[in-house]
Amino acid sequence: MRQMNFCYVARRWPVLWRKQLRIAAAFVPWLLLAPTVSAGVVTFDDLPAPTRHYQYVDLAPCADSGGFLFTSTNQNFESPQYYNIWGYYRPTAPWTGAVGQPAAVNGVTSGNQAACSMNYSIWQPSEYFVTRADGGRWTFGGAWFTAIWAGISNELRVVGYSGSNMVFDIRSMITIAGPTFIAPSVNGLEVDRIVITNQYTSQFGVAPGGAFAMDDLQYELVPAPGVIPLLGLAGLARARRGR
Repeated sequence: MRQMNFCYVARRWPVLWRKQLRIAAAFVPWLLLAPTVSAGVVTFDDLPAPTRHYQYVDLAPCADSGGFLFTSTNQNFESPQYYNIWGYYRPTAPWTGAVGQPAAVNGVTSGNQAACSMNYSIWQPSEYFVTRADGGRWTFGGAWFTAIWAGISNELRVVGYSGSNMVFDIRSMITIAGPTFIAPSVNGLEVDRIVITNQYTSQFGVAPGGAFAMDDLQYELVPAPGVIPLLGLAGLARARRGR
């Protein structure tokens, strides 16, 4: 019996081998079409240039920058004291004697523009959100942050969430002297949003609405769940049709 089974397998081996090769070949084109992780950097340089020096422009009309949405809580659009709004700016000429000027100079780490929190009232708390415009998942690779108000200290907090689960929680001191790179200590953590706050301390006390600048947000996009398995099933169906 053993000899018969061995002989049967020996005779069938070329057939089995060709079948496996045919199945594998059917999978290859579909795997090549499978989405891959896409990395990039949001520089905010694609946004329209401000019309005057150090103008802080509301980011909302151009909120889809690099495929990301920038939103916030407790917004107030009553000019000139609007606050808690994502904005951006372009330092185009020296400017002296203005509060927050160092950040306008030092907050841009590449290109000509950077995003910023438009906080004209440090006592108004807000959370600044960064999400994908398509609602997809992504990994936060870090960004450069600079304080806009000097004060005693600025403690920036970046929290990553996936649904209701907190994925990471980063706290770091930032200054007006220059940008600080803030990123998770572990790479590849998938989130659907990050939430940014800045606790500002001055001689008047601790305030929740410290302003900050952000530039060069690094990210990687995550393929939608189920895409690769579906492609695999398509390849298997094609292999069966070729039998």
